[in-house]
Amino acid sequence: MKFKTQKGISLYLSLVIMGILLSLALGINSILLGQAKTTQEIGNSVFAFAAAETGIERELYENNTTTVSYSGSVGDSSYTVQVIAPGSGNCPAGSNYCVKSVGTYKTINRAIYISR
Repeated sequence: MKFKTQKGISLYLSLVIMGILLSLALGINSILLGQAKTTQEIGNSVFAFAAAETGIERELYENNTTTVSYSGSVGDSSYTVQVIAPGSGNCPAGSNYCVKSVGTYKTINRAIYISR
């Protein structure tokens, strides 16, 4: 009889199949957690960009033309604005002045740079 020499093969096969299924489940879980983290960081990036935009809007409202730096906050996010004089730094000599605003939300930073 053939069956007497194949004792325990079903146990071995079930362990191999369970191992493959476990590896597959852990791999899918790892991919999904990475995607969830990326999605949350995209949301945080939107808040950081909005804070940087608020800094630019504040500077356009105040219309400082001399070199100045200041900070502010909007809810849980913050911004830092730096007005750069023409011809210094990255500000072209032909412009009136340049503004760099960096918005921060949690660990994400986004910057906007304009020249007027």
